[in-house]
Amino acid sequence: MLAIRALSDVMGAEVLGVDLSSPLDRNHFERILEALHRHLLLVFPGQRIDEAQQVAFSRRFGELQVHVLDQYRHPRRPEIYVLSNVDPAGKATGEHPHKGTLVWHCDLSFPAPSGAGDDPLWHRGAGHRRRHAVRRHVRGLRRTGWRNEGFSLCKEGRA
Repeated sequence: MLAIRALSDVMGAEVLGVDLSSPLDRNHFERILEALHRHLLLVFPGQRIDEAQQVAFSRRFGELQVHVLDQYRHPRRPEIYVLSNVDPAGKATGEHPHKGTLVWHCDLSFPAPSGAGDDPLWHRGAGHRRRHAVRRHVRGLRRTGWRNEGFSLCKEGRA
């Protein structure tokens, strides 16, 4: 039985009782989509799915975008971007190929969905517990993004 369990009062939920290796019926998918809109981030623990099943499930949410950088694309499924600190033998290396990306950043900038009136970056927690005066001050402000098409404006490791 499908169950949604909130991970915090700000964002995130666990989706339990669903097998993503099989196509979901409409009712289950609609409940998952509603949970995504409500919680912004969903975790599906214990899933055993292959690349084709991952892509099929992901396509239920809309058109998939292939990342502009190709060095981490899955060899058979370019829609899957593999970024890991685990080597092919399954050992955690504790390393990251680009040290400058260890700070919070956003690789891609997406337009807000039509009529959504919201920024597509996760920001729900930023002002969640702030005083009302601060929240009133920032309400209506806009973020401006810039896409650099894969080159850096700073030296390696100095982000």
